[in-house]
Amino acid sequence: LPVIVLLTIAVTGCAQRVNAGPPPTRTPIPTFTPSPTYDVLATLVFEAEAATATASAPTITPTATETEVPTATPTETPEVPKVIIPRAVNVRSGPSTLHSVLGSADSGDAFPILGKNSDGTWWQIDYNGQSGWVFAEIVENKAANDIPVAVNIPTLPPPPPTNTPTITPTPEFTPTPVHTPTPTPDYTYNISDTGTCEATGGLPQFTGKVKYLDGSPRNMACVHIAFWGPRQTQCSGCDRAGDGNWGFAPFGDTAPTDTFVEIFVVNCPSNGVPPGGQNGDFVNLTPLSPKWTHKVNGKELCSDITFTSED
Repeated sequence: LPVIVLLTIAVTGCAQRVNAGPPPTRTPIPTFTPSPTYDVLATLVFEAEAATATASAPTITPTATETEVPTATPTETPEVPKVIIPRAVNVRSGPSTLHSVLGSADSGDAFPILGKNSDGTWWQIDYNGQSGWVFAEIVENKAANDIPVAVNIPTLPPPPPTNTPTITPTPEFTPTPVHTPTPTPDYTYNISDTGTCEATGGLPQFTGKVKYLDGSPRNMACVHIAFWGPRQTQCSGCDRAGDGNWGFAPFGDTAPTDTFVEIFVVNCPSNGVPPGGQNGDFVNLTPLSPKWTHKVNGKELCSDITFTSED
């Protein structure tokens, strides 16, 4: 606004005074340019130092951690159950002396155990690649815990005929004297005839009779045979054997060497003796007579063994 007023006055003056000369030139006012402030300079210096520090800082490489490898625990191999043969024994095809003989095992032999029979009296073994059976009481066992009952137990073969076969004596064989024990007053039967034992080409057998004092045959008297423990009970005159007759053929084809056999009269079971004889579940085996004894070898026939009642 002051500039406009001055211009107005100057124009008016020029109109009134044409020859007054040119007006004086006005000196321009200098423009002030502000200098940068301290804060801006400080900021620039700080950013430059920070960039330099960042560029020169060393790079840190992380150290790898070693992974521990677990140590394997060795697995213990279980011991294989086996039987150790203490002396020469027969190996049979089933858990009974009525089964056939597969072969023999010598002292010190060892065989893996495959199973057992239901009452644990026989071991089933791996006999040279085939299933065989040995009597448990005459062998030693190793690591034989929790042995299962065998699933392939052979059935018993049919019993041999009870009739006495005709025997042709071998001239070279000398009968073995049989020891006759002295009877005691407590016995109700006596051994009146020890019989004879001789070689045979057939099965090993033991036959005899039971009589009254007058010599007549006595039926339904029970006779027991034992070897390696109780074995079998039969009654006289039973199974169509003939009045007063009895007989055993317990070894199959042949008897093991020096097998000690005992035969004596016992009480009959209350429920009677089944056909073919009783082979287990014996209740009272108290001898009612002296024991007839003999060591059998191989194939022998012992006959005419006679027990006589005292009543």
